Amino acid sequence: MMAESTQMYQNLSKRLENIEEKVCGSDNPDVEKMMKIMKVVDQTLNNFASKRERFKQVFQKAPQISEMIQAGYEDTILDNDEFKSDYLAARESDVLETCHNLENVSELSKLCLDDNKTIDQLSKLSDHNDRMGKLQQVQIQDMEKAQQVSGDMRQLLQAYNEIISAVSAQFARWDAELTALEERKELERHE
Repeated sequence: MMAESTQMYQNLSKRLENIEEKVCGSDNPDVEKMMKIMKVVDQTLNNFASKRERFKQVFQKAPQISEMIQAGYEDTILDNDEFKSDYLAARESDVLETCHNLENVSELSKLCLDDNKTIDQLSKLSDHNDRMGKLQQVQIQDMEKAQQVSGDMRQLLQAYNEIISAVSAQFARWDAELTALEERKELERHE
């Protein structure tokens, strides 16, 4: 058996050397280009081989996947104590956060519902609906007044900007006229 495999290896090596000699002989100028192409082909084949392995792995898991898809699978998992413990261990941080939030609610309820205050007193909040309605109306009116004032302010600022730009333009004209008059006066002095 060992002799046969050694003989087979030697035959394959000789055949490969013959092919290399024919393809890559010393007369062929495109040897580099051909070697690059061979490398790309080799990489492509290796890529296909790795994808084939992944495909095989998926097909090996197909029975497990089909079992999970069946309707009664959820019930078997929910009855499994090991699954429940794994699930709780995975969700430990969420459980701890919920416990912390419940403790906060408990502490806050003690602050709100001490001996002097009862749930009945808190339920009487509906008696204050009339006052709350009036407060809402006052708040809406105040908001409308604020919007009106801001609109008036905007108009005043626009008018102010227009006046200032008109005055600035007039001052610029007067400055130009004064400069021209001063230049004429200087020219008359030098003449």
